[in-house]
Amino acid sequence: MVVKFCSNGDILEIDPDKGNKLSLELMQKHVDGYIEMVFLPKNKIMICNEEGMIKQLPINERATMLHAAIGGVTPIHGDVLVVDSFHIE
Repeated sequence: MVVKFCSNGDILEIDPDKGNKLSLELMQKHVDGYIEMVFLPKNKIMICNEEGMIKQLPINERATMLHAAIGGVTPIHGDVLVVDSFHIE
């Protein structure tokens, strides 16, 4: 399953574009820029905008809480995808 946590609080389910895999282009589209991967427990990956803070995108409270749960100390900015690792090529 691929879930998009929007910085406005919305939660959306996203369909992979290549069968069960997400293309780089689709990930970049959903986070509005270059991607950065944050590895989470249980083979989950959070896909973030690498330049979210620099671009001054809004803080994503849900993503920031996920990041803090694994010891992250910086807020996550912008929309993120949370995916099972098998969705990544």
